[in-house]
Amino acid sequence: MIYAYLDKNVKANNMKELLTYADKVVYKELATDDLMIPHDATMIAVHGVLRGNDILIERAIEKGIPWAMMDNGYLGTYKRVILNATAPTTFRTGRRFEHDTKLEPWRGGTGKHVLVLPPSPPYMDTFGIRDFLNHIAHNANIYTDKPLVMRAKPAKGKKAPPLEEQLRDAAAVITWGSAIAIEANRLGVPTISLGWCPAKHCSFKLEDLDTNKLKQEPDRMGMLDNLTWSSFERHELPGAWAIMKENAKCQTI
Repeated sequence: MIYAYLDKNVKANNMKELLTYADKVVYKELATDDLMIPHDATMIAVHGVLRGNDILIERAIEKGIPWAMMDNGYLGTYKRVILNATAPTTFRTGRRFEHDTKLEPWRGGTGKHVLVLPPSPPYMDTFGIRDFLNHIAHNANIYTDKPLVMRAKPAKGKKAPPLEEQLRDAAAVITWGSAIAIEANRLGVPTISLGWCPAKHCSFKLEDLDTNKLKQEPDRMGMLDNLTWSSFERHELPGAWAIMKENAKCQTI
């Protein structure tokens, strides 16, 4: 039995659209006092990690049952749909649609600093990664003398420094799973992905900092093409469920 949890307004409609052709679905309203996953659940479906969805994901992982996640899309699309992760964890050849992304020349690790993109607090809490910044602070300096520049997600009503400026001077980007890694790769900046990241297919390792490995251009277009398999416009959501399951059978990144 698939239990799909309905968030507010249009998100609830999106969830119903996603599960149009799924079998044996029970819809439940999100409520902080009713977040126990039923004993007969074989899978759950959630939208993002807020308003109790984080608790549901944690409990699904504890119970060992699959969880499908819908959230904002990649490549300018409406939504992304992923199984058992927040970003693609498998690689599927070809592309589902043309995205016309223009790649800038590969910069191969040249730059003044290393840009660090920590997860948002809800992601840190949901996936047990509160130690991310501490880990980077005590490990990145083993491999590079370049200064670390942190770019946290701005608080509501606040602005961060222009992303273009920070990426222009970056020798590399370290992240857990920020979508900014997609733009960094497009601009030719190497990325180091330590978690579920849309740019994982192009990811380097911490120990690659300040080495010739960063000069080797990864399969950037393949990474972008792979994102098409988990990115959907709203009218495509009814077919996204089947594509999600096919994606999960592909080669692990």
